[in-house]
Formats: sequence, structure tokens, C-alpha cells
Amino acid sequence: MNTLPTPALLSIVVAGAALVSLAACSDKPKSTLSTNETRQTQSAVNAYDATGSKALKLQADQAFIELDKEIKELEARVATTTGATQSEAQSKLTELKKRHSELRGDFNEAKFNTLIKDIKESVR
Repeated sequence: MNTLPTPALLSIVVAGAALVSLAACSDKPKSTLSTNETRQTQSAVNAYDATGSKALKLQADQAFIELDKEIKELEARVATTTGATQSEAQSKLTELKKRHSELRGDFNEAKFNTLIKDIKESVR
């Protein structure tokens, strides 16, 4: 039996598409910072994007938790150091937060793409 998505669901999809489009059109230069946590998060997001697997989504969520821990550690370092050490930590923290935001955007886009795919499959 074919069921059509409700108007409310369609409006959510349209709004999501607009947000993803805005994020994808950003002209900001990408962060070049690469840490173990950013690489693991990128890998998890890419794996989820490729498959839409719920298990891989959970792995990406866990990778973001680890990345958030790294950010908290840097914030503590900035708060407890001075001089060049603090300046270096602050610079890395700024780049890490930027990278986190980029990865979060990629993950949100992957979740949106999975939702669209699921909706398309449900109306067939």
C-alpha cells in the first residue's frame, strides 16, 4: 500500500532542504586542523552518510562525544595557562571549534539525506 507523506512531514523536509542548502553554500574557508578525534569523527560521519545505518549513526554520535571532550580539555588548558602556551591553546581551540561545526554540518546533511531516502522508499 502506498502512503503519501503528511503535509507536516513535507514541510519539515522542505525546511531541512533549505537549511542544508544554506550550509552547503557557505564561502568560509574550511578548517585544516586534523586531530585523532576530528579524523575519527569525519570517518564516522562519512560511513553513516554512505549507508544511513543506525549503528553507524550511533558511532558518529559517539565520535562527537569524544571530539567534545577534546574541546573541553583545550578550554581547560586555555583557562589554566598563560603566555605563549595559552595563546597556542586558544588558537587550536578556535580551529577545533570551527572544525567541529563543519563536521556537525556534514553530519546534519547526512541525516537529512537519510531521511529523504527513507521517505522516498516509504512512498513506493
